[in-house]
Order: sequence, then structure tokens, then C-alpha cells
Amino acid sequence: MELKTTNTPIVDSTINNNEIDVQQQETSEHVNTDITETPTANEPIAGLTTTEIKDHNQIQITISDTTTPIVVLFGPGKCGKTMTQIRLARFLQENGYSINPIRDFRPAYDDNYQNMCNQYSTFVNNEDAASSTDMLSFMLLEVLDSRGNRICQILEAPGEHYHSIQNPDGMFPAYINQLIASRSRKIWAITLEPNWIPKANCQQYNLAQYVAKVKTLKTKINSKDKVVFLYNKIDATNLMIDQTHVNKKMMLKEIADHFTGIFEPFKNTNPITSLWRPYNCDLLPFSTGTFNTYKVGTETKTKYSVGSSVFPAALWATIIKYIRG
Repeated sequence: MELKTTNTPIVDSTINNNEIDVQQQETSEHVNTDITETPTANEPIAGLTTTEIKDHNQIQITISDTTTPIVVLFGPGKCGKTMTQIRLARFLQENGYSINPIRDFRPAYDDNYQNMCNQYSTFVNNEDAASSTDMLSFMLLEVLDSRGNRICQILEAPGEHYHSIQNPDGMFPAYINQLIASRSRKIWAITLEPNWIPKANCQQYNLAQYVAKVKTLKTKINSKDKVVFLYNKIDATNLMIDQTHVNKKMMLKEIADHFTGIFEPFKNTNPITSLWRPYNCDLLPFSTGTFNTYKVGTETKTKYSVGSSVFPAALWATIIKYIRG
């Protein structure tokens, strides 16, 4: 679908070539000044052994179902992948789907993973869901329709395994290469975030390094794999026109300015289809909701309130589009 106005409905995900190349419009300013937390090398990760944390190549996974597509949430640590998964899970549950951990994803001896599986529903539906993100950082999930048919799988893996500022040029761990090489159809949901734009006192993420990692990913994945970029925390910018519309021209301009060249590997070189689809990827704004801190005695907690359903609805519609081909 080709964009006709700058007041674009959230559900329109197609990247329009002319809009990426806009040069005259001013870049938007960000109303959210929160600093994205910098990931630390070798942090404890729920579900991984000490050996696996020290050496990511020791991580063992099993993809037992290679016929059902896998949605891979891709991005560095602390970029919001887990909350994206939680928001999508809640949306799907509200619409008659079931979300369950796939227990044979990790070795049977991994008691931590089995415990996470047992508590998954509690983590996802807790109003303090934000505090559960560390517990859900490495899981494979299934999405079932009302008849029990498996629609897709969703992989949530630690962000530092995809991209780390401590090791920006490092190769992907063995298990990610195993995933890439598997015959499973894959949908790569690549996270971008406004807060990564460098400020005078904020240089956590080298944007060029992340763009390079995305380009590396493109060279490795199957040509039939699908890619959707998620511009997360869109509600923390001035790009929102109202609850259901985003100024997509400005969003594209902002991304193109700061994540320079990130769409280049996805350029559609077909002389016919490129007329209406210049890039072989999609772009969606996303927001998980709001987070309010409060005190319980001396303990600080975070209450999570889901945001508008238009964001997970648009993501799910795009996933279904990819699944159906």
C-alpha cells in the first residue's frame, strides 16, 4: 500500500521510497529524555548456566517444529524486545489466542527454563510486568488459535547476543547461526528506538555499528525470510498525531537521518514490483504502554499499563501477512 499523506494510520507498514528520501522537512525533536540503559557484558541471564553466560557458543537450543514460522525479536539489550513480546501476548490473549512457552527449546536439565515456563502466564499478566523482563529474556513461545492450531513461534533472546557495544564487530553466537541456517521460515522484527539518537551526554549506542550489524544479518538470512522494523517507544516522540495516526514521513526521515543506510540492503531491485514496493521490508511504529513507579515500603515498583491496541494489532496483522505469503 502506498502512503498518500503524512498523517498515516499505524496499520500502514509499507516503506515508500520518496518518503525515505525527503530532505527538506526538519527532524523532529524528542519529548522523552530518558536515557536507555547500557547493557553490561556477561550479566546474569535467566535460563542460562554460568558456562553459557561466559561463552555464548555453549548455549544449546532445539527448534523441534521447523514448519511453523518463527518471529525473531532482534535488537540490543534493553531496547524493549521483552515488553514488545508481553504487549503482543496480552493483545493476542484478548483476541482468543493462547501463548505458551515451548518447553523443549532448552535442554531438559535446565530447571531455570522450566521454572520460567511454569511462571510465564504470571509474568506476562502481572501489573508489575516490567520487573519480569529479565525473567523472560530467553524463551521460545508458541501462538495457538482458538482451535489449538499453532500459528507461529516467537523467539525472545538476550539482546547482547545480537549486538553489544562491548563487542560490536563480534560474530553471532553459534545458536543464532543455527537458527539462521535452520529451514524454518523466519520473520525478523528488528527494533529501532528514538532514544538511541546520540545526545551530548548520551553515547550508549553507536548507531553506525548497529546499522552494520543489521546489514550483516541481511547477508546471512534466507532470501525468503521477512523483515519488519519496529520503531519502538513512538509515544515518547512528537511523531504521534493522535492515538491511531503517526506522521510517518517524519518518522522515516528521522530513521534515515540517524540510522543511515539501514534500509539499503532491503532495496527492491525488481524493476516491476519496485514501482509499488521499493523496499523488501516493512516499518511499524510501536508502543508497549506506560510505566509508573510507586513505593511499597522501601521497595520501588513499576506499574505497567498497556497502551493502545493499534500497535500490537498492526504488528500481528503484518506477521499474519508474512505467514500467508
